Amino acid sequence: MQLRTYAKKNSISLSDAIEALKNNYPNDTFLLTTELTPKTTRFLEQTFGIGETPSLPPITERLQLPASNSQPVTPETNQLATTQPQALTTTEQPQQLNLDSSLTTTLINANLTADEMQIEQLLAAHNARVVSMVNGHNTQLQNSLLTSLQAKYAAIQATPKPEYLPSSTDTNLERFKALQAQLQEYQDATKS
Repeated sequence: MQLRTYAKKNSISLSDAIEALKNNYPNDTFLLTTELTPKTTRFLEQTFGIGETPSLPPITERLQLPASNSQPVTPETNQLATTQPQALTTTEQPQQLNLDSSLTTTLINANLTADEMQIEQLLAAHNARVVSMVNGHNTQLQNSLLTSLQAKYAAIQATPKPEYLPSSTDTNLERFKALQAQLQEYQDATKS
């Protein structure tokens, strides 16, 4: 049974139960989900008085039956509190289940550490594969883009420039004069 379930079932404060367990078992760690062993359960029952039947005060006066029966009846003190069925007082557990909680915690932590290391190795290998694939894909894209741009640039350089386009070194005035001359040539050609 988990510690939080035990505390709720027996109406005790969870923080008080954890504190009592920490004080009595300083080498162990107790959380809400800690599984209680029979040893820790008995400790909590003794500490918080769970499962104890209140003892009756000792009877000091003698009780008498009506006059028809002359024998005095004196009940044994705490007779009801001390007689319990044998099955309820026996707490036998199989040997394999009586693991100390610190040993259990150590085993669980060792398994978790091994699992974490394996996961880290798998992630590192996966990340290396992804980086390799991305780098290879980027190189292919860069090479194809560069080849495409070089081909387009060569095609642009190979096309002849029309006469009406000025060179980039001409000034605006020179361009204006060249356009006027072209216009005059056009007008002369259309007049004839």
